Amino acid sequence: MEQNLYYMMHSTSDHKTELIKALSSLNKQYAGIVRRKPPGEDRWSPIMVLEHIILTERSLLGGLPNPEDMEPVRRTLGNKISYGITSYVFNLHLLLPVPELALYPKGEYDIDELSSMWDENHKWLRAFITEAPRDCLAENYFTHKIAGPMNIQQAMSLNLAHIVMHEFQLSHIFMELNVQTPLLPYEPST
Repeated sequence: MEQNLYYMMHSTSDHKTELIKALSSLNKQYAGIVRRKPPGEDRWSPIMVLEHIILTERSLLGGLPNPEDMEPVRRTLGNKISYGITSYVFNLHLLLPVPELALYPKGEYDIDELSSMWDENHKWLRAFITEAPRDCLAENYFTHKIAGPMNIQQAMSLNLAHIVMHEFQLSHIFMELNVQTPLLPYEPST
């Protein structure tokens, strides 16, 4: 389990780095492009997608609580099924309505502010994975509105699939805005 956690933590960090780099680069190349929305009602700008990714990760991590205050949550068979379906949908890159109002982006942050928020998430995550007692890693401390309770590995797996799903969304947004980018979706070297 721990090896998978470290892999997912580094993979998530790689996606974070490349996504921030890609959006920053495109924003310099096409002034203000990250705030432009494609045509259509209730569409998101690239900066809104980035904000949603970070808010969702923070929500999945329980809002970055003090580890001593965390309580395990009972996981039912229904939760296990919901988790499997949610993970499957994320891996299909299907965009669904945002399940919580708190995760709906406002588009008020800039790239540097969002990068700092993401760094906070990863600092907390790194500390939890490296400092928590090993038996805590299997406990269901984390929840998703639809997927239900999960342990840190399941939360990280869902988070990574969520990030990749939105990288594809960003790629489509930029195509609609007539911006060519080979940078999205990010594909790690093997």
